[in-house]
Amino acid sequence: MSKNNRVFVIFFSILLFLTVGMSEKAYAEQISGTVHNELVGTFDKSQTSNRTIEEIKKLQEMITT
Repeated sequence: MSKNNRVFVIFFSILLFLTVGMSEKAYAEQISGTVHNELVGTFDKSQTSNRTIEEIKKLQEMITT
């Protein structure tokens, strides 16, 4: 590899490193807002008690109203 090629590779590597490093920092500083989590559960009705099903329905009503 010639000296010019080595210099180009080193320069390009430094430029790439700085570009990626700065863009990630800027992106992280722009993050704002509220995080919303959603819990989804699947229950086999035949293996779930009526009491549990009623409690789930109550919770669902509380959330949707």
